[in-house]
Amino acid sequence: MNSTALAILAKCPIPGKAKTRLQPRISPEDSARLQEALILDTVFKARDIPGIDAFIGCPPSDGKSFFKDLQKKTGIGTFLQKGETLGEKIQNVFREKFGQGYEKVAVIGVDSPTFPPEFLTEAALALDESDAVVGPTVDGGYYLVGMKGNFKPILPDGDMGHERVLQEALDRCERLGLKTSTLPPWYDLDAFPDLEFAATHIRLLKLAGKYHPRRTGKLLERIFSNLKSEI
Repeated sequence: MNSTALAILAKCPIPGKAKTRLQPRISPEDSARLQEALILDTVFKARDIPGIDAFIGCPPSDGKSFFKDLQKKTGIGTFLQKGETLGEKIQNVFREKFGQGYEKVAVIGVDSPTFPPEFLTEAALALDESDAVVGPTVDGGYYLVGMKGNFKPILPDGDMGHERVLQEALDRCERLGLKTSTLPPWYDLDAFPDLEFAATHIRLLKLAGKYHPRRTGKLLERIFSNLKSEI
């Protein structure tokens, strides 16, 4: 057991339930395939970071067989997501992992597949000196949040799908007297224009010999090729 736990939260890749904001520009089936690619790329990025134990959270109702197969395929640990809202789920991760004896805990999703693995190491190192760490996204949210020592209520329990969610977390850290570190800003894949940007970004990362989410890149290439052929 390492001192740092990294938890990945994701929805199950079920057509009609995954990446629904991308529809109808892409089909429910391709939306689900994209979610699966994002999950796989994120798991393979996270599981081999030295000094970090990676886990993925399974939704309580959907896709138990998918996550069981994922565990067999990748060897990543699993846990059951608890809570109704994203804020509740993240806070319950912190409570659970600190309760298991981890000194530092970080949580990510799967919607920022292109950030380099080094950011995960940076987050763990930042928590050596700080009480909390955040990885901001350009839309006002974050792709990573972490803390050390014990659970602190730095996140709202309710809605987190708005542009002030990062600032609210930073304000809470300040009120609690927590020293906070910030990782480099990145972006999410939430809407169709994000996919267009990511497809180009991944292609250029690959050309430069840098880390890139291989499965996500291949799927985006196919999706955009099919869309062009339909015009």
